[in-house]
This record gives sequence, structure tokens and C-alpha cells, in this order.
Amino acid sequence: MNFAAGFARPGSQRNIHGLRVCDLDWNGALELVSSRASACEGHTMLSFLTIDKARQSLRDIAYREILESCLLLPQGKAMIAATRGENGRPLSAAIDGVAFVMALLTYMAVPKRIGVAGDDAAQLGEVLAKLRAHAPWHDFVMLGRDTSGVKVDVLLAGMLGENQEKWLHRTVSRDDARVAIAVGPLFKVLSSEVAGMPEIFRKLHMSWLYSLCAEPWHIALGKTEAGSRSPR
Repeated sequence: MNFAAGFARPGSQRNIHGLRVCDLDWNGALELVSSRASACEGHTMLSFLTIDKARQSLRDIAYREILESCLLLPQGKAMIAATRGENGRPLSAAIDGVAFVMALLTYMAVPKRIGVAGDDAAQLGEVLAKLRAHAPWHDFVMLGRDTSGVKVDVLLAGMLGENQEKWLHRTVSRDDARVAIAVGPLFKVLSSEVAGMPEIFRKLHMSWLYSLCAEPWHIALGKTEAGSRSPR
């Protein structure tokens, strides 16, 4: 059964290519994920479902089973169109994963221990610095490839060389993290420096937002293996 079914309420779910997606506005999605990060028990794996991920799941049964175990939030204009086509009405919101994770970090007012896992040590150092500046009340820790025995409230998986959902499913157990998030190209956005960035964005620790807006192809990529590709 799709994980999203555990949060079912009238009108809160949509079926897209056979996958159950939570149909929530931004406030509802932030509240839901934040509550899971504070729960006394349970484990939630969050993925931002793009149309490319949905189509990949039709070809890869193992990947589909992983997505079915996830809390899925819809991402991208193509998902809006697909939902309208299959359900006859639009989504409440298409939620960009990069912006959502950054918003979630500020939404969670109570300090959390947040693990950051990736496949580029140099990049992770820069990502940690940006995250600590963005939400300094949280305890951000760098994790290695083996997360066993590590206890965090939220785990951000941003590896670019492999499928993030598959890595989380294979590596992270319910005892390791309350919420594990496949963050897509977030780490690439955080570690990028766009030419001509106004100084005010750096002072406000919002360089990630400028990068996201200046290079919207990050949103279009929005899939787990996208980091190894170049925009076209």
C-alpha cells in the first residue's frame, strides 16, 4: 500500500500513473512533514514526484515499490497537467523540492538534529555551511555512506551519482531517522555560485534562492539521477 494512504483524508490524495500523491498546499505539506520529524515513533521517507520519476517507475518495478513506500509530494508543471488529465481537476500546489526543504528548515522552530548525506565530500562541506547559516538553531551533521547507528530527526540525501530514493531505501532504517528526504538537486543548488548575484542575497543567506531562480533548469531536472546531466 502506498505510504500516502496513511494520511488519507477526503480530497488529499491524487492518483498519477498509479502512484498515490498527497495533494496539499504548502502550509499543509510543511505541517505534515514537520509533524513526522517530531513524532515519537515511525519513519517517513519523502520524495518529490516528477513526471520523469513516475514514468521511470513504470519501467522499473523495484523503483516503483520504493516510491509506493514513500510520502510523495508532486513537483513540476507536468505533474499538474498529468493530474488534471487523470483526475479532471488541478493540484492544490506543485511543490518544488529545493524550495520546500529550505522552507521546512525554517518552519521547524524547535531545534532538530539533521543529517546531510551525499557523494561529494567537498560539496558537502559547502552545503553544511549554507544550511547552518540558513537555520542556525538546528544541529547539522555530515554523514558518511554508512548511516547505521546514527540517530537524526531528519536526513537529507543529496547524492548526485545514484538514485536517492534507492539509496535511502537500502541504507537508512526506521531507527536512523524519523524523516528521510530525497532532496533532488538541492546540494547542487546550494553549492553553485551564479555570476552577477547581488550581495544582498549573500548577506541574507539566500544565495540558494537566487541560484534557483536564475537557473530554473534545476527544477526541470528535479529527479534523482539528474545531477549527472547537463541542462539542455
